Amino acid sequence: MLFPRITSKKEKKEQMQKYARRFFAEKLRAHGFVSYQNEDLSWYRVVNGEVLQSVFLFTAFRMDPLLPFIGFGVTPLFIEAPLPQDVYIQGGLGNDELMTIVCMDPPRHQVAEDIWVQSTWSDECGAEKLDEEVFPVLDRIHTISDVYDFHKSRYLKMAIRNQEAGLGDTVQVSQYFVDMAIFLNDKEMYPYCQKRIEQMMEWVPRGKYWTKRDAERTQQRYHAVVNGEREAYLRELENRKVRYVKELDKKLGIRI
Repeated sequence: MLFPRITSKKEKKEQMQKYARRFFAEKLRAHGFVSYQNEDLSWYRVVNGEVLQSVFLFTAFRMDPLLPFIGFGVTPLFIEAPLPQDVYIQGGLGNDELMTIVCMDPPRHQVAEDIWVQSTWSDECGAEKLDEEVFPVLDRIHTISDVYDFHKSRYLKMAIRNQEAGLGDTVQVSQYFVDMAIFLNDKEMYPYCQKRIEQMMEWVPRGKYWTKRDAERTQQRYHAVVNGEREAYLRELENRKVRYVKELDKKLGIRI
């Protein structure tokens, strides 16, 4: 069977929407998620007024039929998850605080004659992954501490693997994780955070996308981690949360 080349982002979005609406949308709505502008590709819910949970359906790589992925994220409201996520992600795929990626198991097949998407050979065509790998994680994360522990455990496991492989203490945490560590004042992880901040400070003079405000925030992070002066940066995180809460209301109708 010959498959048409799906080249434009618009076509990719339309086919992924057909796939999402036929197999995923009902499950996500029943679980309390709201889709961005009813597009049924980027989904969100807020737990306890402090944790954003997100589920994204997207595709990557140049393949026909399209190869779908599920991404799910858990973040405090002071970290701005994308509203919405791109339907087509180019380049390499990797896990971070904004998105943990779930792949579709082989063997795969075109899910329907009118949907140019290939997915797991099962009755739910990949949607069972929500029940198996996504909802069980999200349903046990209710607080910022839960969010932080989820991400911290990933980095600590990575550190153990690196040491066992003889790579030494080479774990690099993300900027998002640094912000959470500062918020919770986790001194155990501050050495990792300090290395990340110092790397960011090296980038500032060379980064054409860095603004004066970006440099100021990086300095605030440094003082919080190295000198214990957290107050200024905690105010920054609170201001960011206020702005993001307004975006959730405006774009999703989620009021907190």
